[in-house]
Amino acid sequence: MREAEFYENFERAFDLASRTTGLRRLKSAQPKWKIAASDGVVTFRFSTNAKSAGLLPLLWMGEFRPVFAWRHDTAKGKINDTVSFFQYTDRAKVEEAVELQRVALDKYLRNRLAGPAERTGWVEGYGALEEPKPNIERWLHYFDGADAESWGTYFGGFMGVWLRQFNEHPESMYDWCSRVSWKDLEKNKA
Repeated sequence: MREAEFYENFERAFDLASRTTGLRRLKSAQPKWKIAASDGVVTFRFSTNAKSAGLLPLLWMGEFRPVFAWRHDTAKGKINDTVSFFQYTDRAKVEEAVELQRVALDKYLRNRLAGPAERTGWVEGYGALEEPKPNIERWLHYFDGADAESWGTYFGGFMGVWLRQFNEHPESMYDWCSRVSWKDLEKNKA
């Protein structure tokens, strides 16, 4: 599936699912939205991997990643921070993302007529079914228009909850990692 087709399907589903959130679509080749949020503005975009988007579907699945930026005021002036979608999700949303990955991977492997060894390579070698975590950039997979629509609905349908939780406790990904993932580093001298 080519990049333009992914964006068309993703954006249509995202817009329908996020209609009540007040997001404003920005002029951009990639789907990109923004909204006023805690102390500033949050911008959301979804970038495809140009290398995989140009390949034939049976060579590699399509990949994209959510990129959330928070421009806000600090004592030193305005700064841009990265925020992860997965900082403000619950267990059910993480499991839903893994299931969407599984669906895309299964279609890809079925169309390639791949055997168990290739599936193992994808799952163990590439981590295609690992749970997305807030502390890393995560590429998410799609195979066809239905996958793109499912991802658009997944992200768009949760934006209202995500924005509410973010506004209640705004935090950059770095600050989240410092508080949650790296809290024992000083203790352990890692």
